[in-house]
Amino acid sequence: MGQKDLTAKSLEAKPVVFADIFNGFLFYEDESLRLDPSLLRDLPTESVYYDADGNIRNMFQDSAKAYGEQQFVLACLGLENQSTVERYLTVRILGYVYSNYKRQLDSYTDRRKELLERKKRATPEEAGDIDAELEELGSFKLIPVVVLVLNFSGEDWNEPVSLSGLVEDGNPYKCFMGDFTIRVIDIHTLGQEDFERFTSDFGAVIRCLNSTSRDYDGVETTLTYPLETLDMIHAYKKIDNFAELRERILKNAGKGELITMGTIFDELVDEATRKGKQEGIYEGERLGRQEGERLGRQEGVLTTLLELVRDGLIPIEEAASRLQKSVEEVKTLL
Repeated sequence: MGQKDLTAKSLEAKPVVFADIFNGFLFYEDESLRLDPSLLRDLPTESVYYDADGNIRNMFQDSAKAYGEQQFVLACLGLENQSTVERYLTVRILGYVYSNYKRQLDSYTDRRKELLERKKRATPEEAGDIDAELEELGSFKLIPVVVLVLNFSGEDWNEPVSLSGLVEDGNPYKCFMGDFTIRVIDIHTLGQEDFERFTSDFGAVIRCLNSTSRDYDGVETTLTYPLETLDMIHAYKKIDNFAELRERILKNAGKGELITMGTIFDELVDEATRKGKQEGIYEGERLGRQEGERLGRQEGVLTTLLELVRDGLIPIEEAASRLQKSVEEVKTLL
């Protein structure tokens, strides 16, 4: 997993942030679907498969959580962050989804097998209880797996978002295949209306990635996870002297100071100002050296021409012409 993925995962794995992302992008129009962070719990993010040579391989999803009560899971939700546009991402996401469904099926069959084995050794009274458990277990039903892809590349996602999109259009069997589609959110296209749907620190991240203005409602709202928020912003929008900036935020937070997005914006502006001043000093020194060299060369030419005139080797008129001065001006220098 890349550094950007790890950095983003640190913030997105927080239940309140994870729920806010899905609520803000998918469930904002239906209040009944909105996720309650307290009903989220972590799921395995590793998927195992066999490659063409029969070797066991693994791949990792950025974040995955189950939603619902312990015994009544309603959905399995996953997040995938992309810093580049990847042509075959649909296939990789399908691998995550398949692994989740396979775990669901394995869990069901293992549980059913366990109950049936217990029943073989059970007393009549125990067998009745096991029958009740089998009835409650019922037939296998899939729990929906929903994966959301967040595109932080700064480019439009112009690659296929379905399996069928990866198949040649002229293939006569294409229309018979079962399809699979992914949902991709282009972060760089989000605007004010989108920002307002988010209530967690993630809203501050996407706003900062898309704007440098601190003039908005909520800019002084206290960040719950200021360091994780700053880290995620830096992952996708490089900040100069980031380590020093992070250290200042950490120190201020340690003093009990409430860190807001306004605090971060102000620090970014201060850092840009410091950088601008330093670059101005460097540029001034560079220009000063160049100007000194230029003036030195001019002084050397002047001295040489005056000596040639004094020695009678060139006429004063020629020296005046080369120096772009009048004869009278040259005479005053002799």
